[in-house]
Amino acid sequence: MKNEYAFPNSYETRRMGQSTVHYCDGMTLRDYFAGRALVMIAPFSTFDEVFNKPEAIARAVYKIADAMLAEREKK
Repeated sequence: MKNEYAFPNSYETRRMGQSTVHYCDGMTLRDYFAGRALVMIAPFSTFDEVFNKPEAIARAVYKIADAMLAEREKK
């Protein structure tokens, strides 16, 4: 799976007549999907799950993100 980015951008700065273009990849698409998955499952999580098992929630949202990426690869 190739690394794709969410919200890549570039901007130009000028200084003393010199122009420089800067590129920013942004966050990975996997991280973006994991963040969106977290928003989706948050209403179904309890206080104890969030604060006593954060690693389990992190694994779950990245598992969802990986499934989203895999589905995206199917055309």
